[in-house]
Amino acid sequence: MGINSLTRWGFLAAALLLVFEVRAASIRIDINTSALGVNGQNWDLAFDLIDGNPASNSATVSGFSITGGSLTSTPTFSPTTGNVTGDLSVAPGVVTLNDFSPIPGSLFNEYGHNANLGTLLSFVLDLTNNKTSGFDPDTFALFLVNPTTGATFPTADPTGADALFLYSIGNANQPATFCLTTAPCVLVTPVVVAAAPEPAGLALVGAALLALTIARSRRRQFVSTPPFRT
Repeated sequence: MGINSLTRWGFLAAALLLVFEVRAASIRIDINTSALGVNGQNWDLAFDLIDGNPASNSATVSGFSITGGSLTSTPTFSPTTGNVTGDLSVAPGVVTLNDFSPIPGSLFNEYGHNANLGTLLSFVLDLTNNKTSGFDPDTFALFLVNPTTGATFPTADPTGADALFLYSIGNANQPATFCLTTAPCVLVTPVVVAAAPEPAGLALVGAALLALTIARSRRRQFVSTPPFRT
């Protein structure tokens, strides 16, 4: 393979690296509800995505499970609002919140579901990681809300909002977890997933492969054509 071929393949490799770069954070959240002293109780689960940044973001909750408990059909104190699709109790049990569609720049997006809590609450959280410098970040948080009074379960959240954990999108060392006891009640585990290429990225790779194919085909034709003789 000649230098020109190596150069072309080098450009393609670089394009592939850009296209398949991981563009999102994927983490598993495990909440020890026994440590919180709420096992056997009914609470509303409130998943919030707050828009504080011009950059668009989304948060997807999947793989939800409750050990020793279950989701219920009890109405939540506050209804779901903002850009929310999906339902944890309906297969495939995936809920997505975003701050850009169908309401552009939707400030407050919340999915609520009542649950009878057991010993452990678990789910996988997938977040985009977009942030425009100079602005407050978008944030994702989970709260336990009393379905009768609307009061949040008290935590050590320094903001006073009583979040169990809060993910400040685009910032390092996330998420922050808040428990009342010295023992951690929230375990965060990174989830390794294959990055999915975006449609524009697939188009880029396809164009690069097509260009390489044409270039190599023309080179073969040029080499195989006998020189012109007089």
